[in-house]
Amino acid sequence: DSIGAITYYLLNNNPPFPEGNLKNGVYTLRRKITPFCADFLSCCLQRNPKNRESIANLREHPFITMIIDNFELVKRLDLSMLCIDEKVRYIKKLEGKDR
Repeated sequence: DSIGAITYYLLNNNPPFPEGNLKNGVYTLRRKITPFCADFLSCCLQRNPKNRESIANLREHPFITMIIDNFELVKRLDLSMLCIDEKVRYIKKLEGKDR
């Protein structure tokens, strides 16, 4: 599964199965990962394609929903900081300190 291989590569800086060899279906990680991430990779990197989760199910996997939730939080924080920055500029302008 491409999404599993890409996720693995991003975490490990090499492909999960050397030279595309999926015969034994065994992969190892060089770094510690969260249980959600480990489960996500397990759902994706199954030797038998019939045992792999569908993209619809993967979209709802806690690993993916956590990333999306965190991304949304970051966007809200960025917007909040922008609002604060705009308020500071406005106050400075009112005080004549925008020079």
